[in-house]
Amino acid sequence: MPGPTPTLCIFPDDFLQVARRTVRRRTVAVQTVQRFQLVLLLHEHPFLANDEAARVTGFSARQVQRW
Repeated sequence: MPGPTPTLCIFPDDFLQVARRTVRRRTVAVQTVQRFQLVLLLHEHPFLANDEAARVTGFSARQVQRW
């Protein structure tokens, strides 16, 4: 049985700029980069299901749902 539909994620432009810069940096915590990669993916594909976002990013569906 599928879970609830994920809510639409809308991120401010300045937050997206920080995410893009942070993902390119070499000295950033792995967890921070992973979260920002998820943010950028959901910004580009706002209607992506949690399971699909998990598959694309390599996270578990639970991680995507929690973040």
